Amino acid sequence: CEKGGTSVDDPELSTVPIEFSLADFSAEVKGNALTSSTIADFGVFSLLENTTLGETTPFMENVEVSKSTSGNSTAWRSDPPYYWPLLPDKRLTFFAYAPYNGAENSSSIYYDGNDRQWKMDVKHNVPENPVQQVDLSVARNLEPKTINDAGEPVDLRFSHALSSVTFAANYKGTPAENCVLRVTGISLSNIVTSGTLTVDSTQEEGTPWFSWAIDESEKGMITMTTFNDALTKRYNVPERNSNNDNHLTLLATDINAYMIPQSVNSDIEGDVSGKSILSLTFSYFLLDSESAGGLKEIAQFSTQMLLPESEWGIASKIKYVFTIDLDNVWLADLKVLADGNIDVWEDSENSHQETIIK
Repeated sequence: CEKGGTSVDDPELSTVPIEFSLADFSAEVKGNALTSSTIADFGVFSLLENTTLGETTPFMENVEVSKSTSGNSTAWRSDPPYYWPLLPDKRLTFFAYAPYNGAENSSSIYYDGNDRQWKMDVKHNVPENPVQQVDLSVARNLEPKTINDAGEPVDLRFSHALSSVTFAANYKGTPAENCVLRVTGISLSNIVTSGTLTVDSTQEEGTPWFSWAIDESEKGMITMTTFNDALTKRYNVPERNSNNDNHLTLLATDINAYMIPQSVNSDIEGDVSGKSILSLTFSYFLLDSESAGGLKEIAQFSTQMLLPESEWGIASKIKYVFTIDLDNVWLADLKVLADGNIDVWEDSENSHQETIIK
């Protein structure tokens, strides 16, 4: 039999499919950040309110929606389509998340008896290599919609939900003769890599409508190995200048590492066990015309340092900069950029979120 609101033979349903449109949704970051033009699909939950009976029940439950290939080319719909309830006393409200990941993220919608409101949960795990992770965004439309609104797509405005974290380096000291310096590996340990994003139905002015719940015991290690493309000709870590402002960004120029928002080393003065640590591997490459690419790796070094106290806010871009001290094989001047240097995702419903790095 047909599922839920997808049966055209259901006498309680119209023959008008539910369609969606995306409000302008852009970002000041490159690559794998979601925008209204790069979202390929999203998951939708909807609630059906029967105003006559005073009952609310789920109507669409984690339904994949993608760009329609027929009819209105700018609209989005599910396949098979869901249809509008026929009677105007049946009202729908909507929650959504992107990108769609129905099987793995265990998304759900439920009624929270304590808060007396419906909520959507999206469980999220950061891959071991976060450069494989695309942006995660959520949306909702709580204005009740009925068959009388079926002539227009349901408008969704997505908000970014993760933190974008990157690193940049320069060096001081004396490199090996006829060699260039390159970072060949970065890892973060004791970082929260899983959490549950909850979107609620509160409509109070200025009140955050989604939040993260994280378990500090679920900390893990994140490894980053994708660095600037050779075409940028910026592989080589530069020597520190007198102003210490010439750091090389280490992740590829079209990649952002999307992480669970969290407080990093908020009590850094205490016991260092369990604290978040940056580990770095760097190598000397000998200029050698007979080797592939004209370079030959001749030595590799590793070092690590505690991350400074910092806040990974929702929809904030956090950038750590440091100097590789070649003579002592350690990291110097590891710091997080101040709030004036943060790129914050624009034009979404993130205005209520923190954008200042502490």
